Amino acid sequence: MPQRGGVPATTQQADVPATTESLSPVAETVPSPRDDLTLVRGIGPVYAGKLQKLGITTFAALESTDTEALAGNLEVPPAMVANWQNQARGLRS
Repeated sequence: MPQRGGVPATTQQADVPATTESLSPVAETVPSPRDDLTLVRGIGPVYAGKLQKLGITTFAALESTDTEALAGNLEVPPAMVANWQNQARGLRS
């Protein structure tokens, strides 16, 4: 059996690039849908950026996030977040 570098040639991979790019999940290469959260009254560019950092980029995600937890993360009253969530529900429809 022919050998390359002390290893039989049949056990080596042929022409497979050694980059991690070929191993990237599809989700990382396809942009995720985003809604313009600034359409919600009370959410401007600053809060939209903070929401994005928390992984909230759609009206559905805003609506389904725990109100109290989100309020705590953003350091705003829960009533403010509840208002945003109600608006998001209407914008999603």
